[in-house]
Amino acid sequence: MTDDYAVLGIMGPGSRTLLQALSDADFGDLAFPFSHARSIQIEGCDLLAVRLSFVGELGWELYIPVAGAARLMARIMQIGKNHDLALAGHFALDSCRLEKGYLHWGHDMGPDDTPFEVGLGFTVKLDKEIDFVGRQALLEQRQNGWRKQLRLCEVMAKEILILHDEPVYQGEKIIAHCTSGGLGFRVDKILCFAMFYNRDSVPGPECQIEIAGERFTLNVLDKPPYQAALK
Repeated sequence: MTDDYAVLGIMGPGSRTLLQALSDADFGDLAFPFSHARSIQIEGCDLLAVRLSFVGELGWELYIPVAGAARLMARIMQIGKNHDLALAGHFALDSCRLEKGYLHWGHDMGPDDTPFEVGLGFTVKLDKEIDFVGRQALLEQRQNGWRKQLRLCEVMAKEILILHDEPVYQGEKIIAHCTSGGLGFRVDKILCFAMFYNRDSVPGPECQIEIAGERFTLNVLDKPPYQAALK
């Protein structure tokens, strides 16, 4: 990490159209697939564009040399007036990523968790002969199984404040804890991630989360409640 670059996120259904108005680069799905990076130029500024989005919508992150960041930001806002561009704050981003089931480093996952335990095992290429720190431990975990499991859940309540570390009960036994949560405003649901201590016994509707001394039914979701067309 350095202070040489600033990062701007251009995200949402109109992000491709806006970027296409700013640059001669091809932002089409075939030319610029998800999770790919390209060196592009906007208003004479050379930068790196990465097709990633933390909000569950089509989007790009722009890595811009600090010296040109303010000028480029002003230009993007100017052109964006014709594309319904608006600034989004932290809480809006957090709500969107919960709806899509995206994890937050430091809350939903950290150095004490493995990719399998947080549902990211698919990102690790264990079948390639490339060694890395922790590879053997992950091979053993894939073969022998793992105990805890992070799951996305819906809290069956309205207008409650959920943050993190709220206990999850099955009867009077604590079986999990909330790692992060909040309102998904697009789907109108209270959502949270919960780390269950035994993945083989993730419960059904009898599971409850305790928030400020009151218990609410907690439903484990099979898939994120928000699915946008990312192409």
